[in-house]
Amino acid sequence: MHQNGQKATVDPARSPASLTQAAIVAALAARWQEAVKLNEQIIANQKDNTEALNRLARAYYFLGETQKAQKFYKRALELDPYNVIAIKNLDKIE
Repeated sequence: MHQNGQKATVDPARSPASLTQAAIVAALAARWQEAVKLNEQIIANQKDNTEALNRLARAYYFLGETQKAQKFYKRALELDPYNVIAIKNLDKIE
């Protein structure tokens, strides 16, 4: 929810930077469903965005969807085999 009490909506015209910021804010507020939608939108436009993949995996983890979390951490590692965040969190899950 925004300060005015309205739920944030995903706007396809938003810039990658504003989507990233919104995804981070959603995660910090534990709004995991919103974080999933925002990070999926980022990945749809930037398939090699490992930061968004890590955030998406984390959101799925906190939603209890560990298989999806593993999938996205593994995809981040395919793009960046030394991605410390993905390595560390994948180890926790497995």
